Amino acid sequence: DGFILMNDNREYKYLHHSQSQLRSRQFWFYHHNNYDKDPSRRNCSFQEAYNWMGEFDKEDNPAKYAARMALCFTTTTATVLVCIVM
Repeated sequence: DGFILMNDNREYKYLHHSQSQLRSRQFWFYHHNNYDKDPSRRNCSFQEAYNWMGEFDKEDNPAKYAARMALCFTTTTATVLVCIVM
C-alpha cells in the first residue's frame, strides 16, 4: 500500500510521475486527509484524485496509459501574461 513518513501517522501512497521526474527520481505521493475537523482542510480521496486526472480506460497499451497519466504531472513555465477583461 503506502508508507508512513516521520511518525505522523499519515499514510502516503504513490500517485504517479512525469517522464522528466522519473529521470530525476522524483515521484508524486498522496495523503488522503478526510478526518480533519475543519472541512476546508480535507481533500479528495485517492480514487477521486485518479478520477480527476481523466479517463484512461480506452488505453490498452500500458506504456501509453502511463504516458497519458504523466501529462497531468508535467511542469510548465510561464511565458506570456494574459490579462482577464470582464
